[in-house]
Amino acid sequence: MRRHPLAAIAAASAVTLLASCSAASAPTPKTAAKPAAASTTTPPVTATSAAPTRSARPAGPPPKKGTLAWYIYELPTFAAPPVPAKITVLPATGPAKQFDQVPVANQKVAFITIDDGWEKDPGVAAMLKAAHIPFTMFLTSDAIKSDPSFFKTLQSYGGVIEDHTITHPKLTQKSYDQQRHEICENRTTLTKLYGRAPVIMRAPYGLANKDTLKAAASCGIRANVFWDEYAITGTVTWQRPGGIHPGDMVLMHFDKYLKANLLSALQAFHKNGITPALLEDYLVTAPPAG
Repeated sequence: MRRHPLAAIAAASAVTLLASCSAASAPTPKTAAKPAAASTTTPPVTATSAAPTRSARPAGPPPKKGTLAWYIYELPTFAAPPVPAKITVLPATGPAKQFDQVPVANQKVAFITIDDGWEKDPGVAAMLKAAHIPFTMFLTSDAIKSDPSFFKTLQSYGGVIEDHTITHPKLTQKSYDQQRHEICENRTTLTKLYGRAPVIMRAPYGLANKDTLKAAASCGIRANVFWDEYAITGTVTWQRPGGIHPGDMVLMHFDKYLKANLLSALQAFHKNGITPALLEDYLVTAPPAG
């Protein structure tokens, strides 16, 4: 059964192990104050932000397991993501739209998403550079402030930066004004640091209510996304059987397990015949020109 966009989110029990972004039941939404007018959103990001497919792995025995060289050696290869067959134009007015899965028509694509920003592992940067895949980063101001430039480097490797609040609170326990502060001020910070205004957010712990979507829209966020699979300690956990499905969003975090989680997720993509694609090519704020 599909989750209702604004209903309580019940994730698998293992989700409670997540350092962030675990799902729980959302309380009844409070009455929202009338939001301010939404700011102008940015043009859609195109698939050209993803690097070309990397060359085949070098000949010879694999490097020692667990080393950075081994993680890179074990990465599967993918063709470049296809031109989207179905593009969802996000609403320009009204509350932000909730997505638990992304409409992709009949294309076998899914999405790598990485949250927070606490760990800034140079090995992760090297791995993402070698992987040549698009990915979306949902960043938290408090988490990235020790080294914002790390994520600018990841932008150059195919990453797009979106909103994940300032302090990573449970938004459903906050007032409308508190939610708006968390979302909008984080968006302002990310825009100044990285030169692009986020148009998508992920509510911390997967918790969102009507106030969340109204608050997000008031400052230019047009969609809030959940996730369909997650990787936390080196393996992918399925929230429904069958592996990676077209349109799925796979959640992981900038933590000490990220290299293992990336490898596990990308191997699952490859096993299921799924190509990593860019979320922002399928959820856009304006239709593509031409």
